[in-house]
Amino acid sequence: MVYLQEEILQDILKSKSKIRLSILLIGTIFFAEFFGGIYTKSLSLLSDSFHMLFDFLSLIIGFMAITISLKPVSNVRTYGYHRSEVLASFINSILLLFVVFLVFKEAYERILSPEKVMVREMIVIAVIGLIVNIFVMLKLKSHAHDVNIRGIFLHVLGDTLSSINVILAGILIYLTNNYIFDPIISFIIGSILLIGVVRLLRENIHILLDSVPKHLNKEEIEREILDTKGVIDVHDVHIWSLCSHVTLLSAHVVVDDSSRIDEIRKELEEKLKNYNISHMTFQFELESCNKACERFGERLI
Repeated sequence: MVYLQEEILQDILKSKSKIRLSILLIGTIFFAEFFGGIYTKSLSLLSDSFHMLFDFLSLIIGFMAITISLKPVSNVRTYGYHRSEVLASFINSILLLFVVFLVFKEAYERILSPEKVMVREMIVIAVIGLIVNIFVMLKLKSHAHDVNIRGIFLHVLGDTLSSINVILAGILIYLTNNYIFDPIISFIIGSILLIGVVRLLRENIHILLDSVPKHLNKEEIEREILDTKGVIDVHDVHIWSLCSHVTLLSAHVVVDDSSRIDEIRKELEEKLKNYNISHMTFQFELESCNKACERFGERLI
C-alpha cells in the first residue's frame, strides 16, 4: 500500500485550510483583474490576470493532491489517485501555453497601435492584487518545505513580481502619457508566465516518464543499501514518483544470510526514510543462489 509518512501527512493536513483560503483570495483577484483589465483597457493588467489564473489553477491542483492522496486504493486503482494531480497539471500547462500565445499576440498588436488605458483604476487594482499575493505568500511560507506547496509558493511569488510590473507600467504611463509601456510590460509578464509554464511542463513530463525524482540521487541510494550490514549486492533499482509528494522504490537486494532478511529490511526502510520515500519494495536474494544461477547459465552457454 502507498502511504505518506505520518509527519508529512500531518503537515499537509495543516496546510489544507491555508490553501483553501488562498484559492478564495487568488480567485477573487483573478476575476477583479480580468474584468478590470477589460474595463480599463489595460493589457498588462489583463496579462497579470492570466498569471493569476495560473496561480489559481496551481492552488486547485495542490488542493486536489491533498484531497485525492487521502483516498484509499482499490482493486482497479492499486496506486490510488495520486497521479491525477500530475495529469491535471499537465492539461493546465498546455492550456496556459495557449494563453501566453494570446498575450504575446495582443501585446504585439498594441505595440503597433497603442491604446489608451485608464491608468488610475489600473494601478488601484494592481495594488490590491499585490497585497493579496503578499498575504498568500506569508500564509504558505511555513509549508514551503513540501514539494507541492513550494511549487505553489513559487507561482505566487512570480505573480507578485507581475503585479509590481503592472504598477510600474501604470506609473510610467501616468508620468509620460505614453501608452506603449502597457504592451511592453505585458511582454515581460507573458515571458515570466511562459518560463513558469515550461518549468511545470518539464516537471510533469519528468514524473509521467517515471524518472528518478530530481531531489534524489540513484547512486547515493544504492550506496546506502550496500552499506547495510549483510547486503552483498543490489541491482534492478527503480525510483519514481506518483506525484509531487509520493515517491516509490523497488530493488533486488542480495544478502548473505536468509535468517536476517527481516532485520535487513527494517534497517533499509529506516535508512531510506530520510529520503522521503513513501513506499519501498525489496526482493531479497541469497548470494549462494545467485552463484548457482550464474554457474547454471555458464553451462547452458
